[in-house]
Amino acid sequence: MAFIRDLPLGFEPGTKERYSNTGFEVLGAVIEKAAGKSYYDFVREVVYGPAGMKDTDAFDRDLSVPGLAEGYTNQSPYGPDTGYERSTRYLHAPKGTPAGGGYGTAGDLLRFVDAVWHNRLLDASHTDLLLNRFQEGKPRSQGFGFAGGSPGTNSVIIANMEAGQIVIVLSNFDEPIAEELGQYLFDLSREDN
Repeated sequence: MAFIRDLPLGFEPGTKERYSNTGFEVLGAVIEKAAGKSYYDFVREVVYGPAGMKDTDAFDRDLSVPGLAEGYTNQSPYGPDTGYERSTRYLHAPKGTPAGGGYGTAGDLLRFVDAVWHNRLLDASHTDLLLNRFQEGKPRSQGFGFAGGSPGTNSVIIANMEAGQIVIVLSNFDEPIAEELGQYLFDLSREDN
């Protein structure tokens, strides 16, 4: 927080929207302060538990976790390599943070989508607000998506709840591989209907 405190604002709050890893780090600190417990314990109790996500967490990188995939990147300090030959084990922080670095399964992410959609994580009005990108007064959006990645990881969830179409792709390679495959599969599933 000492480092973050000295960073200038990118724009006046409320005037624009932009993803920010730093913003998520601040949010994690606010959650810890408000909840009186670690961010990790809070997320386990308030998100993973109610959603039934048993194989999702911010695992310590030095622990042996059964089934945990290792990431591979073609990025190096000297420029792009020719293939995915470099493990990312020592490229990331020792444990995931509020900005990323957690691990999960496709099954757990499907349970997350179901929990969000059926108001098990938030009440209906706050779920509507989340799915409408915080624009009030609109009926709940039927489509939504989440994506993210870093060297050696990429994932995407694309959902059209009205049509019952949900695509989840997890990859242990660099982005945008999961996002491109996810979009391709989602578009393909729409053509079939």
